[in-house]
Amino acid sequence: MGTASIAKITGLALTAAILCAGPAEAQKSTKTLRIALQDPIRTIDEYNDSKPENSLLSSVLYSSLLWFDARPGVLRPGLAKSWARINPTTVEFELRDDVNWHDGEKMDADDVVALISWVADDNSKYGRKNSFTFIKGAEKLSPTKVRIAMKEPTAVDLITFAQITPIYPEHVFAPLEDKSAFGRNPVGTGPYRATMVDRNKGIFAEKFKGYRLYGFGHPDTNVEKFTALPINDAQTQIAQFITGNIDVVRDLAPDQARDLIANKKYALTVSDGLTMAFLQLDASGRSGRKELQDVRVRRALHMAVDRKTIASELIWGGGKARPLDAFCVKAMTGCEYSTKAPDYDPAGARKLLAEAGYPNGFELTIYATGERNGRNAQAVAGYLTAVGVKSGVRIINFPTLSDLQRDGKLEAYVATYPPSISDVDQTMNRFFAKGRRDFSGDPMLNEATETGAAEVDPAKRAAIYRQAFDKINEQAYALPLSNFPILFTHTADLSIRDDSLGAWGAEIFDFSWK
Repeated sequence: MGTASIAKITGLALTAAILCAGPAEAQKSTKTLRIALQDPIRTIDEYNDSKPENSLLSSVLYSSLLWFDARPGVLRPGLAKSWARINPTTVEFELRDDVNWHDGEKMDADDVVALISWVADDNSKYGRKNSFTFIKGAEKLSPTKVRIAMKEPTAVDLITFAQITPIYPEHVFAPLEDKSAFGRNPVGTGPYRATMVDRNKGIFAEKFKGYRLYGFGHPDTNVEKFTALPINDAQTQIAQFITGNIDVVRDLAPDQARDLIANKKYALTVSDGLTMAFLQLDASGRSGRKELQDVRVRRALHMAVDRKTIASELIWGGGKARPLDAFCVKAMTGCEYSTKAPDYDPAGARKLLAEAGYPNGFELTIYATGERNGRNAQAVAGYLTAVGVKSGVRIINFPTLSDLQRDGKLEAYVATYPPSISDVDQTMNRFFAKGRRDFSGDPMLNEATETGAAEVDPAKRAAIYRQAFDKINEQAYALPLSNFPILFTHTADLSIRDDSLGAWGAEIFDFSWK
């Protein structure tokens, strides 16, 4: 956005905020929270659509066997009031007997067994299947007791059941021929129940008075209703915000956020989260770029990038953005390393390029999806060009990026990654498991992905991942640019906790009216 455009929007914000104080006050008085979703939601179903917006909504409409209290990093009771690991591959859950679905029906073991059996069935079709391949099946032991068996020891089974395995009602879900349709008329046991799910009109929900799972540190909020409106354009989001039609805007560009909060009627909350911005290079050679198969070249490209400036100026995050030492966020279980990603050293980068046989550099195309990833990619391209690697940027959509990955035509890309669980298993599996997303081609990392996922001893598991993340740094397979704090620009009457580790950067429970 140009300076003139920013100034124009800022002027509009200052004027409109004064003229439109009434609607914001009205929403505060009714304790209704209105948020904007950049990516429209067709169905609230994490099994088929795992984007952060769906995680935000799913977490309050549905309940899971357990819930992960991210701030202290502990598992707490959910639909299961207790659980026990019977052996390395079997866990038994004792369910609560006082939980009802939003439609009034009683929740029991049949619901859990039906859902877990569907998840584990090889014939079931859903988008997130790779996250549940470790599950063998489920067995009902009594109306309130369930046994779940794993195919092999799995370190992340319990956190998976807590964070990305919402339980659906058998009497609603099982009869559906198209299971993805469930999320268009969802029935859960969560603290909110949906009153409308419409791709064009938005998501409307209200507190479920029959919610029974408070306690054990579970948070509450004075937000009685919330509305999630599909507004995919940043300019339209800003216009809706300054005219009082929404209360919070997520992840505006730093310059836009700075301009808006110059008006004291608005405020900024920055959440650390687990999202990471990164540069990945095709070290495996699938794209045919032999230059990138040389570790000296990859290390030179990493040294050429001023990550501190990218973090402070482009990613910003209200001072919370900072370069990462390894390809993981330290708050995640298993983020262990003894080495560090390289510091900014353009002279050293030129020297390494010359040693590798490229004193005059070469040409490189960097791909990126979305506006903010695009800005980061442009900055990376500028730094690489400065050391002789003539770099251009292509902004593409995510499906195109996936196609290029599949076809082995992606030589370099800049992106962000928000893991769904607070464990590096998902990061390793996404980027270093053998397959089309593996840009390293390193058998050691392929093996570490498998052994780390299966090792339940914390010390042994930490050692596996320490070797893996050190190898990623030493071989310069991927460069973590920075953590990626999420900016929430909101009316000053709204308070938002800033220590969420959720994929969206905040949970509905993190919002409250002052």
